[in-house]
Amino acid sequence: IKGEWCIFVDADDFFAVNTFEVFDKHVECNIDYINFAISFYNINEDKYDYNPPSFSNQSVLRFLKDATITNCLYFKLRNTVCYNKLVKASFLREKSIRFEEVPVNNDVFYALQVGLLSKYYKVIKECLYHKLIVNSSITNRKRDIHREYLFFIQAIKRNGLSAMLGLYNYPFYRSEFLYIPHLIKKRGVSDTLRFFKYRWQHNAEVKEAYDVYRNKFNSLTRVDIENMVNY
Repeated sequence: IKGEWCIFVDADDFFAVNTFEVFDKHVECNIDYINFAISFYNINEDKYDYNPPSFSNQSVLRFLKDATITNCLYFKLRNTVCYNKLVKASFLREKSIRFEEVPVNNDVFYALQVGLLSKYYKVIKECLYHKLIVNSSITNRKRDIHREYLFFIQAIKRNGLSAMLGLYNYPFYRSEFLYIPHLIKKRGVSDTLRFFKYRWQHNAEVKEAYDVYRNKFNSLTRVDIENMVNY
């Protein structure tokens, strides 16, 4: 990484016109990263949504509104995208932070490391990044069973971390029972049965996934998260 600060973004998204002026205003030597708000831009409708259905962005807005312990946990554990964080390069090198080499949600582990391994950070209210929404994109297409399972595996990894921290309530921990109504609504009964058949055929992999993130953060406690300092 060259330079003092970096941000990982999607190629088809775009920044607000004043983004780098805002960055210059807020960068400080004693913080590890800056977190900011985002919007969704629907290219088909030519419309911006500044309160999008995104766990990551909702966690930022909740924390800005009221920095309670619950909202701090929400901000640190459910804020799992890379493109709403400007991160100090020396911090990434010091903590050996990398992206997870997986087919889906590969920025989740990166975002968790940034959030959970930092001590000093700044959360700002400015909306600096616009995520492009295209109705026909691969993200919005119906997933096949295997791809649906890959997203499920990533959720199981997050479950293991949440359980280690004693957080068994939604949205920190998503019980497999919650997938039943979710998948029936999304895919219908037949596909839901096919999904769970596929899941049980790969039960050993599911059990292994449960321990992946909790092993990476095994020295972390809820108190550690609550004591992280927001500037």
